[in-house]
Amino acid sequence: MRDHFYREIIINNTTFARLANVVFDFQASTIIIINDEDKREISFSFNGSDLDGKLLKRERISMENKHQSKIWVKTDSATGSGTKIRIWAWI
Repeated sequence: MRDHFYREIIINNTTFARLANVVFDFQASTIIIINDEDKREISFSFNGSDLDGKLLKRERISMENKHQSKIWVKTDSATGSGTKIRIWAWI
């Protein structure tokens, strides 16, 4: 089993999808999410329905003791190029 995770993803959805955008095979104790976008905000959830946080343009968040393994992400407005975000997680 891995003890860390990193992924860059492009999102276009403006609602939380039925399936998580990001899934890792462990319960992460530390999670970092970075919004690399200059124009759009993103929102994230740990259960796919409740809003757990919002990141403004070029903003990042670091969370400890979260014990999560799935993250849903949506953007405030869809575009052809999408919104790039980066996610790190580790035990």
